[in-house]
Amino acid sequence: METRIIKTITQTVLLYLFACTNFLYGQIKNKYDFHVKYQINNIKSNLDQTYIDNRYGTELPTVLGNLKNNYSYEVGFLNSNYSYFIQPGVIYSQMRYSGSGRLQNPFNDYHIASYALGLQCKFNFFAYGKKIINPYLQVHASYMYSRFESARNNFPMNIPSDNPDVIYSIILDYKTDNKTFFNPLFGVSIGSEFLIMNRMFIISEFGAMLKNYPDFDISSPDFLAELTFSIGIRYKILRDKRFLYKN
Repeated sequence: METRIIKTITQTVLLYLFACTNFLYGQIKNKYDFHVKYQINNIKSNLDQTYIDNRYGTELPTVLGNLKNNYSYEVGFLNSNYSYFIQPGVIYSQMRYSGSGRLQNPFNDYHIASYALGLQCKFNFFAYGKKIINPYLQVHASYMYSRFESARNNFPMNIPSDNPDVIYSIILDYKTDNKTFFNPLFGVSIGSEFLIMNRMFIISEFGAMLKNYPDFDISSPDFLAELTFSIGIRYKILRDKRFLYKN
């Protein structure tokens, strides 16, 4: 009976030590990290917001000059089995954009949805997992599948004439304009992990992305820049017991 009590107490103490972050967060090396991020993207573009339609000679809003981010998120797995400082991995992200108020005026529905799969590498500034706050730098490259969808039905258009006092108003019935395309994506960001419980961190990042888009109504640049802010959760999984007693 006494032996069972001692065994139970020992197991309870060991369970507490394995669950207590204060004792173990600097001693265990994790084989993999899993993260989920919500991103806010701000498109930085000097593209013209309008263009002159050659057929009707009227001013219309441009696609890339009037995009706004609806939502973006990212899911990733990082490998930390070989180094405290360098973590390669794979990421999947989804981004959705719609037109601004100016662009939505002539369009009933207008959006671009992108789905990207790529590689990421995270560089920790300090020994991995030994700090409650751990800053890092990361770079990533992805290849995106994007779908452009718009509906232009019963679109009113004012057409100027040679007489400045006369303007013709017509209603056009445009067919839905949909297309798909593939485009590369490159990005860099700096961030920090904030320990909230055993093996779970809140992550916050600032960065920039470069995307390539095809020409829509006007010629697009080689890469369109976006500033990004991300917040999410990172969970460190599959603890490696070989490092349990190492500093």
